Amino acid sequence: MWFLIPAAVYTLALLWCVMETKRSLGVKGKLLEKIPKEMLAKMPRPIQLPYDSAVSHVLRYAKVFHTQNLTTVISVMSDVLYHTIATAIQGLNRIGIRKEIRFSPYPEQQTEDGLSFVYTDSLFKTGKSEIAATVIKGDMSERYVDSATGTVLYAVEKKNAEVTVSTVRSTARAAGQPIHCEGCGMEVETSGELFICKYCGATYRADSYDWVTTGISTPMEEAGNEQVGNTRVMQPLMYAAMFGGPVLAVLGLFAGSSTFLQVLIILGTLYIFGFAFWYARFIRVQMEAYRQLETLDPLATANIVGARMTYLCKRLFLAHDHNPADMRTMMDAAAFESFAQAPHNGSFVLDVAGLGLPGKTTFYLRDGRQILDMNGTVFLLTLTPQRQVLMVKRPLHVVFYRNERTRYEAMLDMQAMRCSGCGMPLDLTAHSACKYCGIEYDVADFDWKVAWVDPGVFTTNAAEG
Repeated sequence: MWFLIPAAVYTLALLWCVMETKRSLGVKGKLLEKIPKEMLAKMPRPIQLPYDSAVSHVLRYAKVFHTQNLTTVISVMSDVLYHTIATAIQGLNRIGIRKEIRFSPYPEQQTEDGLSFVYTDSLFKTGKSEIAATVIKGDMSERYVDSATGTVLYAVEKKNAEVTVSTVRSTARAAGQPIHCEGCGMEVETSGELFICKYCGATYRADSYDWVTTGISTPMEEAGNEQVGNTRVMQPLMYAAMFGGPVLAVLGLFAGSSTFLQVLIILGTLYIFGFAFWYARFIRVQMEAYRQLETLDPLATANIVGARMTYLCKRLFLAHDHNPADMRTMMDAAAFESFAQAPHNGSFVLDVAGLGLPGKTTFYLRDGRQILDMNGTVFLLTLTPQRQVLMVKRPLHVVFYRNERTRYEAMLDMQAMRCSGCGMPLDLTAHSACKYCGIEYDVADFDWKVAWVDPGVFTTNAAEG
């Protein structure tokens, strides 16, 4: 009979966790399922990004840190990724550090049924856009080197790394159809990767005919989590809850009159129930803001909102240490003044390795704004005044906002937005001004900005965490 106790509790706990995860995350992380069914039924599946093309995107990304020739990637990367790389390189040059990325992809392999080990997750296709994420396996390393001495200050190497290449492309133009400049109407030469109209000088990215990189994952975040103890504590507790039930059930077969085994089974089942209760509450609290936001904007998923939060947090830390003015148009005016005057502790952020899962995120409307208040953690790779590189973890409290009428329906196809001054396409994800005529817009009419950030995260000593 003793084996029935952990078996029953484990089954109930597992069902509880699965149901809570499905209710809280469910379709939140899959943009494909967020598109109305009647629209989804009419959409052909996106074409898979070729393996060689995905590899070339990663190799190009690695090469630009070595050559620092940003013109080679301006047409094949999104504005957000391009701006992130350019800002990172400028900051590293300022403090005499260079970043080296090396990637050796494994050959594309096939399973017995002919399917590739390398897979593409087609997230969604709507309007003129296809978005896909391709996973490539290979050996990858990241090193930070002192430019003056050649000393390797920090290195992360990983065998069998899974590198995710996030890409987007436009399907507005059929293959072979010529492109005409939207500025002057003349035909644009598309034989290269960077389209420049030779008549008026307008530039175009390659997404008008091919895939453009919007993000590339690296081993840095995983290494950061491990070094600051984020996974070393949680993983054993999680595994104990996952495998504890079956183990206790087996022990129950031999419990008999053994008081020790009976007490062990009771304590183990209480732990499993307690872990399930904690997990269900954690995932519910963590996702509550997204559920509230979804009622207002059905396309506001954890996927796209979370990506924006990550991008803005990276800009915050890199700008604070290298060029505070870079955040002027991405922050509330009062918040920017406080941010620009925040003291510096002498350590410089080399990279934002990642954001930990937010402990609590709340959503509400106030003064004509949608507000997202996020508490969490941030993993930073920092350079101390003694030229030591440390991976640290710090608490993070940031408030984001966008204007109350802003919705993601208009964001699914950036080409649909045109400058009111010159009529050229707008992409305000990384900048606030039209890149052609310079007219400035309020980013909050299009996407999230920073309303407030706790200044303490910038002054915390680098050795802490």
